[in-house]
Amino acid sequence: MVRRVWPKALLFLLTWATFAGAQEGVKSPFDYNPATVQTHRGLVISVTPVAPGPIPQMVTVQLATDKETLTVWLAPSWFLEGQDFKLSGLDRLEVTGSRLMVDGRPLLLAAAVKKGDRTLHLRDAQGNPLWSRRPAAP
Repeated sequence: MVRRVWPKALLFLLTWATFAGAQEGVKSPFDYNPATVQTHRGLVISVTPVAPGPIPQMVTVQLATDKETLTVWLAPSWFLEGQDFKLSGLDRLEVTGSRLMVDGRPLLLAAAVKKGDRTLHLRDAQGNPLWSRRPAAP
């Protein structure tokens, strides 16, 4: 049986790039681009926490829209848990984010996720992750 290793390597690279891109002055080929922001509605096929090594678990979902299936990168699992935002298969979502193509496959870096009447904001207008903000000094 042939084992496909490249998806894990790709997920590691994307997770690293997402966190590296959040650091001031660091650019990566997977930076959030406000010029490519799109909104997609669909059904969650799967929810997967990605844990490549020392980087916090980044939660991704496979979202089936009426035109395609997208991989959507949300946020670290601890951030979603702290917001009491749970996702499972067959949830209906509306996701707004920056669209990238990776190895010919669509990927959406989510800025906002709407489930039912609740919207969870994950990034600001420039694409900076809200989970990387430091609390204001007293």
